[in-house]
Amino acid sequence: EFGHLSTNGDDISDEDWEKYVVERASTTFHPCGTVKMAPESKDGVVNHRLQVYDTKNLRVVDASIFPYIPSGNTNAPTAMVAWKASR
Repeated sequence: EFGHLSTNGDDISDEDWEKYVVERASTTFHPCGTVKMAPESKDGVVNHRLQVYDTKNLRVVDASIFPYIPSGNTNAPTAMVAWKASR
């Protein structure tokens, strides 16, 4: 649908650009920090034992509990969290 573009993009509407970005945008980053750990449910999703508040027998054991994105690949830190959670 965007086979031929002018060099400056003037021939493409804002709506078409938006559609293109929404349909084709992706990330190569490792998502982290989407599940906040907090001492109370009003402030977070999981407790210090990785148990999801207001559920039974559900834990989050992945990079989403990291408060910051590690400077390297998330595999080793996630494995460490999983090992600790299994204890």
